Amino acid sequence: MLNFREEKLKRFCLVSRLTKNGYICRVKTINHTDSIGYLFVKICKARRNKANGMLARYGIHAGQDVLLYYLSQEDGQTVSKLVEAISIQHATISHMITRMVANGLVIKAKDEKDMRVSRIFLTDKGREAYQEVERVWKNLEVQSAEGFSSDDKILLKDLLQRVLNNFD
Repeated sequence: MLNFREEKLKRFCLVSRLTKNGYICRVKTINHTDSIGYLFVKICKARRNKANGMLARYGIHAGQDVLLYYLSQEDGQTVSKLVEAISIQHATISHMITRMVANGLVIKAKDEKDMRVSRIFLTDKGREAYQEVERVWKNLEVQSAEGFSSDDKILLKDLLQRVLNNFD
């Protein structure tokens, strides 16, 4: 029977054994720069920075590309529906919408049936901006897979989907 301290140590040990003198724990130092998680973070940051630089040329700020995408799929969505779809805080999306209204990309209108509800619509400028977003996203997709064979791309997408499924 292990005591509390030994039980706690056991959870952090890669190699362990119980001896007559107590619990032996050999902890291997993990180099986080070699981890999958570290690579995911680096890739996400690199892609986000590249996208932000490319989109800034068109007056589109970080996160607005995703909002433009969802509105291009279904114009006139409620703020609540957009919050749920994009998985960000209500205050964050409200600030984003205010900024996009000021830049002429979207308009915010009260729902005709429920005046408490606001709906967001793309303007013509917003539709044009979304065309630029699509071009940037295609460019990033090509750049992401540069030097990969068709089989490599299929394998990578499969592996990434499996990683994503591990978190569901």
